[in-house]
Amino acid sequence: MRELRPYQLELIQSIKDTIRNGVRRMVVALPVGAGKTLCAATIASGALAKGNGVAFTCPRIDLIDQTVEEFSKEGITDIGVIQADHIMTDYSRMLQVCSLQTMERRGYFPKSKIVIFDEVHLLRGGMIKFMAEHPDAIFIGLSATPWTKGLGDHFETLIIGSTMKDLMTQGYLSQYRAFAPNVPDLKGITIDPLTGDYRTGKLSERMRGRQLVADIVKTWQSHPVRDRTLVFAVDRAHAKLLQARFQDTGIKVGYQDAFTPPMERRELKRSFQNRELPIIVSVETMIVGNDLDVRCISFCRPTKSEMLWVQALGRGMRPAAPGSDPKENLLLLDHSGNILDQNLGRPEDIEYDRLLKSTDDNAKRIVKEKEEFAKQCPKCSFMKPPRAKICPACGFESTLVSDIIEKDGVLEEITKDGMLLAPNKKSKQELWTLEQKKIFMSEVKALGIEKGRKPGWCAVVYKKKFGYWPEGIIPGVAPAKEAGPYVRSYCKSLDIAYFKSKAYKDRKNDGDVEKIT
Repeated sequence: MRELRPYQLELIQSIKDTIRNGVRRMVVALPVGAGKTLCAATIASGALAKGNGVAFTCPRIDLIDQTVEEFSKEGITDIGVIQADHIMTDYSRMLQVCSLQTMERRGYFPKSKIVIFDEVHLLRGGMIKFMAEHPDAIFIGLSATPWTKGLGDHFETLIIGSTMKDLMTQGYLSQYRAFAPNVPDLKGITIDPLTGDYRTGKLSERMRGRQLVADIVKTWQSHPVRDRTLVFAVDRAHAKLLQARFQDTGIKVGYQDAFTPPMERRELKRSFQNRELPIIVSVETMIVGNDLDVRCISFCRPTKSEMLWVQALGRGMRPAAPGSDPKENLLLLDHSGNILDQNLGRPEDIEYDRLLKSTDDNAKRIVKEKEEFAKQCPKCSFMKPPRAKICPACGFESTLVSDIIEKDGVLEEITKDGMLLAPNKKSKQELWTLEQKKIFMSEVKALGIEKGRKPGWCAVVYKKKFGYWPEGIIPGVAPAKEAGPYVRSYCKSLDIAYFKSKAYKDRKNDGDVEKIT
């Protein structure tokens, strides 16, 4: 068996101490890539040496063979499998690797002294049934994100083996360089009350916008990391579109969803690892149980889920595979805006110090005192460290001469995070940088050309948006190739408002109905 790292040794000792103190149901938190399977194998090996049976449960069928292979590498071979008609089915074996779906369907849960639940945050009914049928067994849940509401109803304590931030500092996990090149407009995308996340139908439609998809491909091409990339999409339609757009540029792209056969998945993994396949696009099937050597993640799926965000990013946090080329950093291309969202932010900042009960309606994660957030470089979109004046990626230096900028009689306040605040626009959604205003005007110009609007129309739209005329901005701004969904939606709302106005009705009565907004 491989030698345990210091934090893994401490964790195994903590689990033993917890059991000696009479606790029989515990959850162990270890980040993605921290060696949960090795720790599980160590626990199982110790139990088997004492003649105690062990059950290790997998939440997905495709993880069964992977788990058996990993245990075998650690010298554990007395393994039976409970999963359909698996070739290794043998109930006499001391260690059973079990499919939760199979056990739920059969209503059979092996009588083992120690039961280890992998990915316990999924909290399937089979886990609860297993604990109910064998109350004297010791149950250990493993997860990188044990923050599911209700875990505290079934488990007694949380043992934190280590954190993502600690392991990044110690060099056991990779650092990452994050870029947020564009942020989708999520206005009107509702939240599903059952999942607490965006409704995927409308979200997929929004994320399939032509300009956004084009930016995803163009951004990937602009960075030197050109292989070993995972692209996370909203749903199958979005993933298929992204695959097609990458392929249009001559790039070989793999695709995986819930219906991809096991043999095809193994071939995707082999081709990816051998650098024959530079990109795999998927929805969520690559988020759990994926131990590939990933060098770039293009995250194209806005989410409210801390667990999904951390699990997905964790797939690229493993250091370079043995014998592979060095890996200095993971490249994160965040097309979701998640890293800019202070409710999500950097994945290593998301921590909880206890299990959540189903009654924890307002449960909040640990917020460090005076926690600071990364800032986006206005030139290259790199997520700079807090308070950094010079961008480490492109060298751009942010300067602030005065707290107030006077511009053609208009005063624009600069907030602490370097944003311009338009007069009488005090909500957070109305914070715009000067660069963002120029982009807005560029897209308005493009839409005006497309729709055949009069030259002054762009200035009117700008004034309606920001409350003053755009003197000095229009001449230096070239039209964009195409107006994005936000500009189109905003201008459409102006048209609708105008058509409902008295001014339009008066002009219609006079025979003059040309749009002026």
